[in-house]
Amino acid sequence: MEADRRPACYAASRIFIRAFLWPSLKTVLCDEIATIKVGEVADFGNFMGAVIDERAWRKHMRIFEEVKSSNAKILTGGRGDDKTGYFVAPTLIETDDLDRECFVRSFSDQSWRPTSIATASLNLFWRR
Repeated sequence: MEADRRPACYAASRIFIRAFLWPSLKTVLCDEIATIKVGEVADFGNFMGAVIDERAWRKHMRIFEEVKSSNAKILTGGRGDDKTGYFVAPTLIETDDLDRECFVRSFSDQSWRPTSIATASLNLFWRR
C-alpha cells in the first residue's frame, strides 16, 4: 500500500484546562505564539503562510470582531493583513462563555484556522 502523500493540516483549535493551571500555561502559550513567523511560504524562515482565500480571511476577521464585542479576550494575535496575501496572525482567545455564537460556530465547523480558544474551569472533569 502506498503512503498517503497529501498535505496534512493540524490545528489545536480548542484548549480546555483546569483553572489552577491556566495562568502559567497562558503565559507560556502567549510567549510561544509570539515567536511564530507568518509570511510567504517561499521564505523558509516563516512557519505559517496565508489562509486559502479572501473568503477564509474575512471569516477570521469577522470572528475577531465578534470576540472583541464579547466578554472574551484576545490574548495574542487577532490581526490580519490582506495587502500581499490573506495572512492571519496566530491567535489565542480566552473565554468562559462557550455558548456565544462565534465559539459555537468555531466548534461546529472544522475550518483549520490559526486560532485557539481556551477556557479554564474548576469543573472541566466530571465525576461519575
